[in-house]
Amino acid sequence: MVSPGKPAWKGPACPGLTFNHDKGRIMQEKSGFAAILMLAGLLFGPLASGAEKEGELTANLGLASNYVWRGITLSSDQAAIQGGLDYQLNNGVYLGTWLSNAAGDGYEQDWYGGYGFRTDEVVWDVGYILYTYPVQSGRNFGELYANLTWRMLNGGIALTLNADNDPGNRADSGDVFLYIGGTWNVNGVDLGGTLGNHSRGRNGFDNYSYLELFLRKERFAFRFAKNTLDGNAGDYRFWVDYTMDFELM
Repeated sequence: MVSPGKPAWKGPACPGLTFNHDKGRIMQEKSGFAAILMLAGLLFGPLASGAEKEGELTANLGLASNYVWRGITLSSDQAAIQGGLDYQLNNGVYLGTWLSNAAGDGYEQDWYGGYGFRTDEVVWDVGYILYTYPVQSGRNFGELYANLTWRMLNGGIALTLNADNDPGNRADSGDVFLYIGGTWNVNGVDLGGTLGNHSRGRNGFDNYSYLELFLRKERFAFRFAKNTLDGNAGDYRFWVDYTMDFELM
């Protein structure tokens, strides 16, 4: 799920288009990710065999000292191994999946699809993402999102369309997430930040805002986040992550 809060994946295979999705990614069972790669080869291999590629298949793999999503740790402040697979058509349509270990013995797997396009200097990205937790029942939810990037600035909105009706599910239908951010390159180093607000309707899960700042040099990033929640959930958090991208075809 890329992000504020997750490693960013590329946008559609259109010149000059890059996206910073909201959520945003190998899980503990590495065999699951390997199976996805094998399936992708079977499904998309024929598309890459023609004279002209119809799209691009890429993968990403990362290691983070903490898995922080929208200003909240989802790994109980423990390290996370994360990875994803994306297929992007030349017309702007993309599909993908992303995995990460999460708190306890579970893991998260996200499935998403969308469409990216440009109008003048503004890059748009609209789609749907389904967050699933196969080991932990009652935690799944899906969001409709719209993001935009203008020069160094970006922002977006995500609306929860569906959610498992379980008291332990942090999401509920009708939840709204808003964010605005920016990235500036200074002598080859990316400096950026995100200010977000998450309005949640589930009993026991308060609304909150958060600030995230980062410093990134190529594949390595140092990050900081602070939210407005009470107790340990609202502690200052510092973490690092390292992400690699692979072009499969």
